[in-house]
Amino acid sequence: MNRVLIITLLVAAAGVSGCAREGQCPSTSSAASGGQRGENVEATILDLERQWGDALSKADLPALNRILADDHSVITKDGTVITKAQELAIYGSGESSNVLSDFDPVKVRVFGAVAVVIGGHKEKSQYHGKDTSGHYRWTDIFAKRNGRWQAIASQLTRVTVDAP
Repeated sequence: MNRVLIITLLVAAAGVSGCAREGQCPSTSSAASGGQRGENVEATILDLERQWGDALSKADLPALNRILADDHSVITKDGTVITKAQELAIYGSGESSNVLSDFDPVKVRVFGAVAVVIGGHKEKSQYHGKDTSGHYRWTDIFAKRNGRWQAIASQLTRVTVDAP
């Protein structure tokens, strides 16, 4: 069973309800948010998501290295599971390019030192010379370790029919 599914099941089993869309989340205590007093975890995670999208578009390897935890894995557009090292190698080689746009509403739910993010975007992209452009929805899971948030797992799904 993959990590994304395990974490999702654990979160669901906990029966904890989180907040949704940016600006609609009630303030959370540091104990509930996994952060220091006054830290707005949702805003922090949304900013990391923005930085991540920018880094993908620019193939900014130092930024990707900072945002992705060393044990990060992603279920890619074609269902392949790759590690952080493999992902950085792909972007470093120029095998893949992405320009992201038209973001769907992004929802951040915080469970202590773990945050689950669901969102989507349209992209103009290629992988090994093949056009992979389209509308994608995704789930990212962040964990706060050693005082900073990093992505630990991700999953992408192509939207075949644009639905609301």
